[in-house]
Amino acid sequence: MTHQPIENYGLIGDTRSAALISITGSLDWLCFPIFDSPTIFAALLDEERGGHFSIAPDHTAAELTHKQFYWPDTNVLVTRFLTDEGVGEVIDFMPIGAGRDRDGRTQIIRQVAMRRGSLRFALRCQPAFNYGRDKHKATATAGGVVFTSPDLAMELASPLPLTIDGERERRRHTSYWRKGSRSPSPSASIGTKARPVTGRTSMSRRRRSSSRPSPTGGPGSPAAPTPGAGVRSSGARRWR
Repeated sequence: MTHQPIENYGLIGDTRSAALISITGSLDWLCFPIFDSPTIFAALLDEERGGHFSIAPDHTAAELTHKQFYWPDTNVLVTRFLTDEGVGEVIDFMPIGAGRDRDGRTQIIRQVAMRRGSLRFALRCQPAFNYGRDKHKATATAGGVVFTSPDLAMELASPLPLTIDGERERRRHTSYWRKGSRSPSPSASIGTKARPVTGRTSMSRRRRSSSRPSPTGGPGSPAAPTPGAGVRSSGARRWR
């Protein structure tokens, strides 16, 4: 994998934790299951040992053009891949509240969609628990793979042969963020042209607003999802 500058990442979250996903479709940062937890994926800091979860077309970098954006007024992140053979997307989000699984555990839903033509996608999941310090084992199941470390387990579930109603959860997730983005502001009214910018800023804050108190006694809402990762002063998107 190729290291990406911080402005090449989109941020998703569920008010418990947050993940950074690059324009190449690689999930390179995730503290799991909450903001204060150690990382499972941290290629943002160490490409070789940090761990990552990539879903991308099986093409060389020279054959691909990337585009990343959010669905309007939501935190549903779309990473689009354009090639001569077709146009495909990876759609990422983290379900909110009742959208989590039956035990209330954090989930990341990653969906692949084709918009034109056909593409062959490759999935590579390489977790590295506790900043890459903990060993883990991978166990194949009927519906995917379970990664187990001494202190944590993570399941990678596949829609084949399992039936996962990701579309329903995506609609519920979309409704959650759009409802908040359209709530009236207690401050002065915002002009139509400024609303997309102010709305996106508001959602960035809400993604980082923890729905539970910090177990370490710190603030409930972290200043950033990453531990002060160094960035250049330039760049349109900075998440630190």
